[in-house]
Amino acid sequence: MPPKKKQKLEKLDKPTLHTCNKTSFAKAFLPNYHQRLLDYITIIHQLTNHASHALKFYILSAPTFTVNEETIEAILYLLNKGEAWHPRKEAKKAWRDCLLPYVQWYCQIIGFAHPNLQGEQQSVNYLTASMMMNLKVNVQEHFMQMLLQYINLWLDVKGQKQ
Repeated sequence: MPPKKKQKLEKLDKPTLHTCNKTSFAKAFLPNYHQRLLDYITIIHQLTNHASHALKFYILSAPTFTVNEETIEAILYLLNKGEAWHPRKEAKKAWRDCLLPYVQWYCQIIGFAHPNLQGEQQSVNYLTASMMMNLKVNVQEHFMQMLLQYINLWLDVKGQKQ
């Protein structure tokens, strides 16, 4: 075997210091960052709850409204940073200007303080997709069931085939 290949094989046989398995990773990593992870998860959970309520507040308060992924994303960013959120894209600036009064009004009523998380883009993207999916499922499944029940009650139909 040539000397270079032999040296490479010898290096592969020796264990390196940076290898780890799940157990050693958990023992080394989690105790140091356990509280930080819990704090972050708590803040994200609070943002989600308040975004849901702020979205409902916007729908009930605004004379006309649109609910889509951009609306939810803007509400999440405004709840996180408040007036300090300055997006670069014109479309997001328009959503900011439209939703800022409603989110500020909601925060005043509830007494919500903006957590101002740094590097929140991935969390906001995940929460936006999750909230939008939940909204679609609720509207498609539950709302239509409730509407059909209402229509049946209004027509005095008790599930009888005619």
